[in-house]
Amino acid sequence: MQDSNIRSILRDAAAPALLVVAAILSAGCTTAPASATIPASPVQASATVRTPAEPTNPPPALEASPTALPCFSREDLAAMALADIAALPQICFLSSDGIETDIDQAHAIEAIDEFLQGRAGALGFREITRMGNSPDGSLRVARFEDEVGRSFLVAVAANRVLEMDPGLSAPSVRVNGQRLPAEELQALAEELITRELPEFPDLRPRLSSTGGVKSGDLYFFRYEYPEGGPWAGLPPLAQVGLTADGQVFSYLNTLYFVV
Repeated sequence: MQDSNIRSILRDAAAPALLVVAAILSAGCTTAPASATIPASPVQASATVRTPAEPTNPPPALEASPTALPCFSREDLAAMALADIAALPQICFLSSDGIETDIDQAHAIEAIDEFLQGRAGALGFREITRMGNSPDGSLRVARFEDEVGRSFLVAVAANRVLEMDPGLSAPSVRVNGQRLPAEELQALAEELITRELPEFPDLRPRLSSTGGVKSGDLYFFRYEYPEGGPWAGLPPLAQVGLTADGQVFSYLNTLYFVV
């Protein structure tokens, strides 16, 4: 999708939550719930009483009509192995509020793999959820999970990674990793944001920036939009977390709302 379309979709997301839902996740499916099992066997002709005048050849069996794939709930997917979920190119998800959403999993995984620059492992869709760190606080996004427990929040219509969380996997410097100076780490953070949002260099002078380090090895670089707006949650911002040797372990970017 072109960047102009991405900006349009995510700018509309700053409107009331119902408009965000319509813009970001409008595709639905008409499948049965996951608990329903639809038989795929052909319909058999019922037996009839025949008279000598009737033809002796039985009528052909009716062909089975195509069946729809079931929709999965959050609980269904939580009970499935990640490899089994990852094998499905398309998934229909049934939210707790009754909304059914078609997820093009293959397309979304391509976006995550591109974000990680080809370093993604096994990935699988887990749920549709609300992005608490979005400016309106309720943007509906698709959450994917990888084999080490990292979560990726993807804007479905834009097919763009908005957030990556390390989950329970504690990031650490590699055994032979070279610790980089803070200035070099900040340059890597800004390079990542610019790769995902080419307008970032033009937007940069309008942003307030902060940085910090935790436990001596975990660095954070944050760029926040300071001007007022109709934000019910956090203001639009970008934040990147890197280990001292330059590994990206967390990411958040909602600056799309203001470009």
